[in-house]
Amino acid sequence: AYGASARSSTLLNFCGITNKHISVVIDKNPMKNGLMTAGSNIPVVSFEEGLEFIADSDVILLLAWNFQDEIIQELRDSGYKGKFIIPLPNDPYIL
Repeated sequence: AYGASARSSTLLNFCGITNKHISVVIDKNPMKNGLMTAGSNIPVVSFEEGLEFIADSDVILLLAWNFQDEIIQELRDSGYKGKFIIPLPNDPYIL
């Protein structure tokens, strides 16, 4: 997943998504790296470390949907070829 905000923690907890479902949440804010998401206890990792985790992933849950264009472009530029699940602000869709 990508985006370790309070908003993303609310969504993860509401949906019952935990560290049993998602291995890491990527976030570029260095102050969040090494922390866990509130309630769901998913480790937050740096962008660079996260690239290693998603290298073989088919899909990423994009929790920072308000920055989706920037994030998708950056991940594509870094070689990620999978899909993105965009859960909000409208009906969820896969890109």
